[in-house]
Amino acid sequence: MKIAVFGATGMLGSAIVSEGGSRGHEIVSVSTRPGAGDVVASIEDTDAVVRLAKDVDAVVVSVPPARSTSAEAWLDANDRPLLEGEDFPADFRPEAEAASTALAMFRNGSPEPTWTIVSPAPVLAPGERTGHYETSDDHMIGVSVSSQDLAVAIIDELENPRHSNKRFVVSN
Repeated sequence: MKIAVFGATGMLGSAIVSEGGSRGHEIVSVSTRPGAGDVVASIEDTDAVVRLAKDVDAVVVSVPPARSTSAEAWLDANDRPLLEGEDFPADFRPEAEAASTALAMFRNGSPEPTWTIVSPAPVLAPGERTGHYETSDDHMIGVSVSSQDLAVAIIDELENPRHSNKRFVVSN
Protein backbone atom coordinates (compact mmCIF):
# COMPACT_ATOMS: atom_id res chain seq x y z
CA MET A 1 0.00 0.00 0.00
CA LYS A 2 1.24 3.50 -0.80
CA ILE A 3 0.66 5.83 2.17
CA ALA A 4 1.21 9.59 2.33
CA VAL A 5 1.95 10.84 5.85
CA PHE A 6 1.51 14.56 6.53
CA GLY A 7 3.59 15.59 9.53
CA ALA A 8 5.95 12.71 8.82
CA THR A 9 8.84 14.23 10.75
CA GLY A 10 6.96 14.79 14.00
CA MET A 11 6.70 12.53 17.02
CA LEU A 12 3.68 10.54 15.81
CA GLY A 13 4.29 10.98 12.08
CA SER A 14 7.79 9.53 12.29
CA ALA A 15 6.42 6.55 14.23
CA ILE A 16 3.78 6.00 11.51
CA VAL A 17 6.46 6.22 8.80
CA SER A 18 8.61 3.71 10.68
CA GLU A 19 5.75 1.27 11.37
CA GLY A 20 4.41 1.43 7.83
CA GLY A 21 7.86 1.02 6.31
CA SER A 22 8.64 -1.95 8.56
CA ARG A 23 5.53 -3.69 7.20
CA GLY A 24 6.59 -3.18 3.59
CA HIS A 25 4.36 -0.23 2.70
CA GLU A 26 5.60 2.50 0.39
CA ILE A 27 5.63 5.67 2.46
CA VAL A 28 5.53 9.19 1.03
CA SER A 29 6.64 11.48 3.83
CA VAL A 30 5.18 14.98 3.66
CA SER A 31 6.63 17.93 5.54
CA THR A 32 6.41 21.70 5.34
CA ARG A 33 10.20 21.91 5.69
CA PRO A 34 12.21 21.57 2.47
CA GLY A 35 14.46 18.52 2.58
CA ALA A 36 12.71 16.98 5.58
CA GLY A 37 10.37 14.71 3.63
CA ASP A 38 9.77 13.22 0.21
CA VAL A 39 7.25 15.97 -0.59
CA VAL A 40 7.06 19.56 0.64
CA ALA A 41 3.42 20.47 1.28
CA SER A 42 1.10 21.80 3.93
CA ILE A 43 -2.15 20.21 5.02
CA GLU A 44 -3.60 23.72 4.63
CA ASP A 45 -2.89 23.63 0.87
CA THR A 46 -6.03 21.87 -0.41
CA ASP A 47 -4.77 21.61 -3.99
CA ALA A 48 -1.55 19.92 -2.87
CA VAL A 49 -3.47 17.48 -0.67
CA VAL A 50 -5.85 16.59 -3.51
CA ARG A 51 -2.96 16.09 -5.97
CA LEU A 52 -1.09 13.88 -3.55
CA ALA A 53 -4.21 11.88 -2.60
CA LYS A 54 -4.66 10.89 -6.25
CA ASP A 55 -1.25 9.18 -6.24
CA VAL A 56 -1.57 7.14 -3.02
CA ASP A 57 -3.85 4.54 -1.47
CA ALA A 58 -4.21 6.36 1.85
CA VAL A 59 -3.47 9.75 3.38
CA VAL A 60 -2.60 9.99 7.07
CA VAL A 61 -2.66 13.43 8.66
CA SER A 62 -0.45 13.57 11.72
CA VAL A 63 -0.22 17.29 12.29
CA PRO A 64 -0.51 18.11 15.99
CA PRO A 65 -2.43 21.02 17.42
CA ALA A 66 -0.59 23.67 19.41
CA ARG A 67 0.00 22.48 22.95
CA SER A 68 0.80 25.04 25.61
CA THR A 69 -0.55 23.38 28.76
CA SER A 70 -0.37 20.06 30.55
CA ALA A 71 -2.88 17.29 29.97
CA GLU A 72 -4.15 17.36 33.57
CA ALA A 73 -7.22 19.46 32.76
CA TRP A 74 -8.03 17.17 29.84
CA LEU A 75 -7.68 14.10 32.07
CA ASP A 76 -10.05 15.67 34.60
CA ALA A 77 -12.66 16.07 31.84
CA ASN A 78 -12.05 12.58 30.48
CA ASP A 79 -15.04 10.88 32.11
CA ARG A 80 -17.74 12.83 30.27
CA PRO A 81 -18.54 13.51 26.61
CA LEU A 82 -16.39 16.08 24.88
CA LEU A 83 -17.43 19.71 25.18
CA GLU A 84 -20.30 18.99 27.57
CA GLY A 85 -20.44 20.98 30.76
CA GLU A 86 -19.20 24.40 31.71
CA ASP A 87 -16.18 22.91 33.43
CA PHE A 88 -14.60 21.65 30.21
CA PRO A 89 -10.96 22.85 30.38
CA ALA A 90 -10.74 26.25 28.67
CA ASP A 91 -7.19 25.57 27.48
CA PHE A 92 -8.42 22.63 25.41
CA ARG A 93 -11.73 24.09 24.20
CA PRO A 94 -10.47 25.62 20.89
CA GLU A 95 -8.77 22.37 19.88
CA ALA A 96 -11.79 20.28 20.92
CA GLU A 97 -14.23 22.56 19.11
CA ALA A 98 -12.17 22.37 15.92
CA ALA A 99 -11.99 18.58 16.17
CA SER A 100 -15.71 18.38 16.87
CA THR A 101 -16.47 20.55 13.84
CA ALA A 102 -14.23 18.42 11.62
CA LEU A 103 -15.84 15.20 12.88
CA ALA A 104 -19.33 16.59 12.24
CA MET A 105 -18.26 17.66 8.74
CA PHE A 106 -17.05 14.15 7.93
CA ARG A 107 -20.08 12.46 9.49
CA ASN A 108 -22.51 14.69 7.60
CA GLY A 109 -20.63 14.60 4.30
CA SER A 110 -20.37 12.15 1.47
CA PRO A 111 -19.19 8.63 2.29
CA GLU A 112 -16.56 9.03 -0.42
CA PRO A 113 -13.70 9.24 0.06
CA THR A 114 -13.62 6.82 2.98
CA TRP A 115 -12.27 8.45 6.13
CA THR A 116 -11.33 7.44 9.67
CA ILE A 117 -10.47 9.70 12.58
CA VAL A 118 -8.21 8.24 15.24
CA SER A 119 -8.27 9.93 18.64
CA PRO A 120 -5.42 9.08 21.01
CA ALA A 121 -5.78 8.82 24.77
CA PRO A 122 -5.26 12.20 26.48
CA VAL A 123 -1.53 11.63 27.05
CA LEU A 124 0.36 10.83 23.85
CA ALA A 125 4.12 10.49 24.24
CA PRO A 126 7.05 8.53 22.84
CA GLY A 127 7.50 5.17 24.49
CA GLU A 128 7.90 1.49 23.89
CA ARG A 129 6.27 -0.28 20.96
CA THR A 130 4.35 -3.09 22.64
CA GLY A 131 1.99 -3.81 19.75
CA HIS A 132 -0.85 -3.96 22.28
CA TYR A 133 -3.55 -1.33 22.53
CA GLU A 134 -7.24 -0.93 23.28
CA THR A 135 -9.84 0.76 21.11
CA SER A 136 -13.24 2.26 21.73
CA ASP A 137 -15.86 3.65 19.41
CA ASP A 138 -16.24 7.33 20.20
CA HIS A 139 -15.57 7.22 23.96
CA MET A 140 -12.34 8.05 25.73
CA ILE A 141 -10.61 5.07 27.30
CA GLY A 142 -7.39 4.91 29.22
CA VAL A 143 -5.05 7.70 30.14
CA SER A 144 -2.15 7.32 27.74
CA VAL A 145 -0.82 5.75 24.58
CA SER A 146 2.70 5.67 23.19
CA SER A 147 3.26 7.21 19.78
CA GLN A 148 4.67 3.85 18.68
CA ASP A 149 1.53 1.91 19.66
CA LEU A 150 -0.75 4.56 18.16
CA ALA A 151 1.22 4.12 14.92
CA VAL A 152 0.63 0.35 15.16
CA ALA A 153 -3.11 0.99 15.56
CA ILE A 154 -3.16 3.37 12.58
CA ILE A 155 -1.32 0.98 10.25
CA ASP A 156 -3.49 -1.92 11.52
CA GLU A 157 -6.58 0.13 10.61
CA LEU A 158 -5.22 0.88 7.14
CA GLU A 159 -4.44 -2.79 6.53
CA ASN A 160 -7.72 -4.12 7.96
CA PRO A 161 -10.30 -1.33 8.11
CA ARG A 162 -12.76 -1.73 10.96
CA HIS A 163 -13.72 1.91 11.43
CA SER A 164 -14.56 3.18 7.95
CA ASN A 165 -16.32 6.54 8.10
CA LYS A 166 -16.04 6.55 11.90
CA ARG A 167 -13.88 7.84 14.71
CA PHE A 168 -12.22 5.51 17.17
CA VAL A 169 -10.10 6.02 20.27
CA VAL A 170 -6.79 4.28 21.04
CA SER A 171 -5.17 3.75 24.43
CA ASN A 172 -2.51 1.48 26.00
